[in-house]
Amino acid sequence: MKDFKILHTGDLHLCSPMLNMGDKSQSRKGELLETFSNIINLADEEEVDALLIAGDFFDSSNPDAETLDYITEQFEKISHIKVFVVLGNHDFALNCNFPSNVYVFNNYIEKISMDDVDIYGVSFESERCDICAVEGLCAEDENNINILLVHGDIGSRSIYNPISEECIKNSKMDYIAFGHVHSHLGFNIAGSTTYSYCGIPEGRAFDECGEKGVVIAEVGKGYANCKFVPICGRQYICKDVDITSKADNLEIAEKIAKELDGTENAYRVTLKGVKQTFVDCGFIKDFLEKEYYYIEIDDKSEENTDDGYSLRNIFIEKCANEDALKYGLAALRGEKVRIE
Repeated sequence: MKDFKILHTGDLHLCSPMLNMGDKSQSRKGELLETFSNIINLADEEEVDALLIAGDFFDSSNPDAETLDYITEQFEKISHIKVFVVLGNHDFALNCNFPSNVYVFNNYIEKISMDDVDIYGVSFESERCDICAVEGLCAEDENNINILLVHGDIGSRSIYNPISEECIKNSKMDYIAFGHVHSHLGFNIAGSTTYSYCGIPEGRAFDECGEKGVVIAEVGKGYANCKFVPICGRQYICKDVDITSKADNLEIAEKIAKELDGTENAYRVTLKGVKQTFVDCGFIKDFLEKEYYYIEIDDKSEENTDDGYSLRNIFIEKCANEDALKYGLAALRGEKVRIE
């Protein structure tokens, strides 16, 4: 039996307002569409047998016509690849006409057969689902390769389709493509079933930090060879920067720049340590935004309350090594010091 190759994605949340990005909101909405286009291209390049979209394809059930036209064009580019979609808690009421290679599952369990492969799926009926929508599901033909596409929470308590590990194990699926959680949590096995959250392919805010991507899986009978493929155009990154040894705002800005990777990313920088000057977050932000795509500055540094001749100030003046300075000041504050 030949392996069945899939690209597993989900939680694209197309048409998200992206209001947190200020004047970059509109361009970021467009970049989400670019990421979807990159997913389409990857599916073609990888010569997958099917593209699986695990819910919350759109941020709401009412995407604008321009976006739908764009999505339709993208699906038509891979008319030779089957596309399977389940609807999640955000887009449960979506009603639109996609090309013939795209199948959107209903809000009851369905099975689509492709030669010796059976693909099961179920969409959300409303914005919440208090009970497990796939409870009791078991592969009808265990000789076939069996794949389940579902949006939900692994665990016993959730209003978003709670699915237990026991349910996963008893399903006899070879692979379960999960959506809903916005981070890729690795590849797990229950019984003979491999399952995974693909995570969101493009972060939208600082609660969706880090590298984002999709899953490519070659699914066989009783196994799945999986890999995570980064695909996001930009990352959201939170960074702490110690400013204790910096005498003015230009020095602070220059130190931040040394600690950031990639000018194309969005950064939230939290200033830590003891400030030696008035911290002008506006100046620092303006200085860095000449080079970096997007940056936020949050000043959490401590006020310098010493009279000038304290042990701490003498230590700051004499200590030339930044790491030693950081650990030494932590010790002087009575904190437990752990050398990294």
